[in-house]
Amino acid sequence: MTASAQVLNRFLSDGELYHTAGRGTPETASCNSTAVAHTASNDFDGPIAILVDQRTASGAEITAEILRRRRHAVLVGGHTFGRNSIQMLFPLEERNVFLKLTTSIIKFPDGGTIPHDGLIPDIPVYISSARQDEIIRAWRSYLQGKSRASGPTEFDPVLKAAIETLK
Repeated sequence: MTASAQVLNRFLSDGELYHTAGRGTPETASCNSTAVAHTASNDFDGPIAILVDQRTASGAEITAEILRRRRHAVLVGGHTFGRNSIQMLFPLEERNVFLKLTTSIIKFPDGGTIPHDGLIPDIPVYISSARQDEIIRAWRSYLQGKSRASGPTEFDPVLKAAIETLK
C-alpha cells in the first residue's frame, strides 16, 4: 500500500486517499491507518487512462479507483480482481514457514470499498486469458527488440483502446 500512496502522490495534491480498517473498534484495532495526499510532485494534469484486467488487484485496484474518483481517470480493459484487503505474513517458529492473514480492509473517504467482483472498466475491452498470454509474449518480444510489430498497438487491443480514449 505504500507504493500505491507514492503513485497517488504524483497526481493528487491533498486530501485523504484511503484508510485501512482492522477488526475491532477504531480505538482497539491495530491495523487502522490513513493515507493522505501531500503536495503533488508532478504537475501533470492531463487525461489519464489506466489499463486493468483480472490481474489488477490490491494496491493497483486502489490506485486505479482513487484516480478514477479524484482525477476522472478512465479505466480501460476488463474487470479487476476484486481484492479489497491487506494481508500480512507472520513468521512461524519453523524455518521459512509463514502464516498469511487478512488483517484489514481498505475504505475510501466516502466509506466505499472495492467490490468483491472487482472494478468495472469505463471502456470494456474483454479478451480471453489465452489471448492475454499471447499479448504478454508479444510485449516481451517487442521490448527485447525481437518483434516485427511496428508498435504495441498492433498487438495490444487494450492499449489501442486507451490511446483512442485519450485522443
